[in-house]
Amino acid sequence: MANWNLPTLTSNYVNFVDEVKNRDVDSMTLMANMPSSPPYQGIRLLRSPAKFQEWNGGAFGDIVLSPAGGGTGVTSISALIPQLGLGSMAYQNSNNISVTGGIVQANVIRNCSYDGSAYYAGSGFTFQSVSSSIPVTINGGAGQWTTLINGPNHGLMISACSGLTSENALYVRNAAGSKLGLIVRGDMGVFVYTGLVIPVGAGAFVPA
Repeated sequence: MANWNLPTLTSNYVNFVDEVKNRDVDSMTLMANMPSSPPYQGIRLLRSPAKFQEWNGGAFGDIVLSPAGGGTGVTSISALIPQLGLGSMAYQNSNNISVTGGIVQANVIRNCSYDGSAYYAGSGFTFQSVSSSIPVTINGGAGQWTTLINGPNHGLMISACSGLTSENALYVRNAAGSKLGLIVRGDMGVFVYTGLVIPVGAGAFVPA
């Protein structure tokens, strides 16, 4: 490492070559070793942990590189996450996640118009619907939907809550809620509201 106060006009020629050479080495290695009397705002690369530092006249201080300079603009892991625009889900373990302030929704189950949804609650799935703008949560624990364990295999099974005609097992309508398509009631009565169209060939339907 070099003494950056040397050489001077009075330096002995015997030492002059080594003094200049030591400064060259410091420059090429970005002051890998702590120099003596480094110049103000001199930059060094600390090897472990790897980071740039700047001499302030009394000590080397860390340099925070901005995103424009290829850095993150922060100096800690906790500050790095929001700096990168990542939510908390980005750094949770895959085998232990926690969702707050929202729900994990499945579009194939979610009722868009009434903002109903289904999500995993830890011990089972929770179905949530909205009635008169008031959320109503209906919990389903593990094993509550396995009444046909010894029965045949099913791709999709929808069970009515009860046999009442006022409760529906299946309710299909358009996104605006202005047209009803198909309703299967709790007593398994089926209603087709817009007309039954039967495909009879390629691009052919009855009624047309």
